[in-house]
Amino acid sequence: MGGLFNVNLKITTTSGKYVIRVHSGLSCKNHINAQKVVLRKLKGYGIPVLTPLNTKTGSYFSKLYNRFVQLTPFVEGIPFQFSKEQAYKCGNILRKFHDALMDEKEIPTPFWSNYPSCEVLKKGMDRLKEQQRELHEPFLIKEVEKIYQTVMEQWLPKANSLTKLIIHADWHPWNVLFDNDNGKIYP
Repeated sequence: MGGLFNVNLKITTTSGKYVIRVHSGLSCKNHINAQKVVLRKLKGYGIPVLTPLNTKTGSYFSKLYNRFVQLTPFVEGIPFQFSKEQAYKCGNILRKFHDALMDEKEIPTPFWSNYPSCEVLKKGMDRLKEQQRELHEPFLIKEVEKIYQTVMEQWLPKANSLTKLIIHADWHPWNVLFDNDNGKIYP
C-alpha cells in the first residue's frame, strides 16, 4: 500500500469475479472523476471499456488508507497473440478511441505522471549534470545533453500551438485482451 504503482487484485465473490484497484497515492479525485466521464463516452462509442462499479452510496470510488479504491468486473481474456486479425482489431478500436475523444478537452493530471513536464525534464537534466557526474562517463552526459537540447529546440516553439487532447498513452499488446482468438477487444 505504500508504493507508487496501482495495485490490482482479482477476487471471487458469490456474485462473480472482480478486480479491486487500489490507486497509487498520486491519484486525485478530479482526475478519477474525469476518467469516469471519458470511460462513459468511450462506452457510448461502442468501445468495450471496463468501468468501475458505484458504491452503495453511489460514489465512483471509496478510500482506504487515504488511497482511492475502485471495483471493476473481471473479464476473462486471451492475450494479444500477434495475429493479423488481432492487429487489425487493435487498429480499429484505437481509431474508434481517437474518434470518440477527438473533441474532448484534457483531463486533470494526477499528482505525478510518466509523461513529465518540461520543468521536470530540465530538473532531471540538471541533476544528471550536477549530481551524477561520478556515475556516468562525461561523454555520455554530453550526448544526453545534446539530445535534450535538440528535442527542446524543436518542441518548445511548437508546444503552445499544439492541440491538447486525450490519447491512450499506454497502448501496446500487453494492455489489450480479446474475448476469443479474434473477437471483442478490451483496451
